[in-house]
Amino acid sequence: MRWRGCIFVLLLCGVARGEKPFDEAKGILVENCVKCHGGEKTKGEFDLTSREGLLHPGSEGANVVPGKAGESRLMKLIRHADEPHMPQKGEKLSELQIEKIGRWIDAGAPYDAPLIVKGGAPKGHAVVTEEDRQWWAFRPIADHGRGAHATIDAYINQKLNEKWLALNPPADRRKLIRRATLDLTGLPPTPEEIDGFLNDQSPNAWEKVVDRLLASPRYGERWGRHWLDLARFAESHGYEQDYDLPAAYHYRDFGMRALNADMPFDRFVRLQIAGD
Repeated sequence: MRWRGCIFVLLLCGVARGEKPFDEAKGILVENCVKCHGGEKTKGEFDLTSREGLLHPGSEGANVVPGKAGESRLMKLIRHADEPHMPQKGEKLSELQIEKIGRWIDAGAPYDAPLIVKGGAPKGHAVVTEEDRQWWAFRPIADHGRGAHATIDAYINQKLNEKWLALNPPADRRKLIRRATLDLTGLPPTPEEIDGFLNDQSPNAWEKVVDRLLASPRYGERWGRHWLDLARFAESHGYEQDYDLPAAYHYRDFGMRALNADMPFDRFVRLQIAGD
């Protein structure tokens, strides 16, 4: 998904690429591990029903190192490379089951919900219900009978007609280039740019103006500010001691470069979550 002109839409949606690591691992954990580690009892002070419990050091220290399955004590126990072998009661997990748990840990050991909800959702957790999943923002885009090529104007006209209103008349070319240039770059068009558009009688004259503005570095500088404002970016600390943050410009420039390069929105978000 590309995001030019839609940077203010901050829907951090996951990208479905097959089964998620947590989906693969949670059934194995619930069936083989939870009973003794957060279910009926919590052996070794190791509660894996939530991510907080998973990362909390147990009686033997850290059991999982997110992103590093090979360094995680849990993997050594289920591989029977360390004592006590897990699960203590029952057969050793299959190689496929062990591999799935390893992939989950390598992915950061994420949770989308607690494995067991005890007396309601634990503090700090939000349980996503099936009803929640039907919220419009999480549903695939559907064709509501207007055809695959319906434009935004069709939806606007529908609402206007309900109120007995109509669109304003089309703007003249001088107004068009002024509006587009101010909107996309935050700057007025130059006299040369205005004259060039007024004199361009080709059928794609308007498209050429928009493409030129989107290709301008000023586009990222203008629209990157929306993201920076929401991320609460500043080049000084603010509050009681307003000292400068001399390295902050790196993040500012990253946001503008990403927008100008038309970086896919999912990658843009992942890089920031990863701190890259």
